[in-house]
Amino acid sequence: MKPKISVIIPIYNAAAYLKRCLDSVKNQTLKEFEVIMINDGSTDVSEDICLDFVQSDNRFNYYKQENKGKSSAVNKAYQKAKGEYIYVLDSDDYIDENLFEIGLNTANKYNVDIVNFNYYYIKNGQKNIKTTHFPKNKILDKKEIIKLLKTRSSKKNSLLWFVWTNLIKKSLLDEHNILHDEIQLIGNDTSFNLECYLNANSIYSIDNPLYNYVYVDNSLSQLKHKKGLLKEIENQFIANNSIYKKCGLEEIEFIETFANYYISHSLFFLLNNEKNAKNGLQPEALRNISNSEVFNYCFKHYSGLKEEPFKKRLIIMLFKHRQFYTICLLNKITRKIKH
Repeated sequence: MKPKISVIIPIYNAAAYLKRCLDSVKNQTLKEFEVIMINDGSTDVSEDICLDFVQSDNRFNYYKQENKGKSSAVNKAYQKAKGEYIYVLDSDDYIDENLFEIGLNTANKYNVDIVNFNYYYIKNGQKNIKTTHFPKNKILDKKEIIKLLKTRSSKKNSLLWFVWTNLIKKSLLDEHNILHDEIQLIGNDTSFNLECYLNANSIYSIDNPLYNYVYVDNSLSQLKHKKGLLKEIENQFIANNSIYKKCGLEEIEFIETFANYYISHSLFFLLNNEKNAKNGLQPEALRNISNSEVFNYCFKHYSGLKEEPFKKRLIIMLFKHRQFYTICLLNKITRKIKH
């Protein structure tokens, strides 16, 4: 019997959380699904946990590969998928038992390409509902989707962040050859979601929080300086820009929205990364960021300054006018006050 949903789970050293994740899939109220687990070169006991599920439930399928990254693992699973809908699940999170039933019933009732839903954010035992920024409980047609993606709003950018808030019709991915970009090492979900939304004929977003996104404290790794981060962001920028052009969406609203995302989000991601460098935030590092293709382009089209809080507005203005020494000085003063 053909499965209704293909559940794709990329796995890398997830042993601490993996059984909880797989149990949440196994216990779904909808039973007509297949699970495709791709072990992306784990060095822990993730494989043993996967094989236990394969042996006890024939809906679970296990494959492994050398470590090539999440995008490669998802794409490998996608090539094996037989379901009418695709769902990608992170191995350190878990889902509510009725996600597949509610998602599929909604998809069939409204005949949409994508069903979107809210999620729980869980940190230190506290569980809070997070709402995706689609209009709820209504069908969005192609014109309305495009209009929403043109909206000048920082909240709108969060629509693109997580692939697991969407149940996606496989025919949409097949027809437009939508895969995860294996060159990108960060922001893979953003590019994938963007391409899905721009090609979808219809989306329906429901109020139900059906996913459990568990914050894992990786404070030591969070404080580690990541070399080559600017290059990774440039790769993401090139990929997203290519998607807009491929879909023929080069109006000023899209260009401004695109620029606003990189200034409001990616610029500060880079600045925080540079603060963790051996010598801290340095003018030369800021100059390299400013001279990059990404920020040369984005500052020419940026229009989101009024939406930002005062501190971010100040940093953006100083950065735009290349006041790198002033930014570094302000950072030193702020750190001294905090300590």
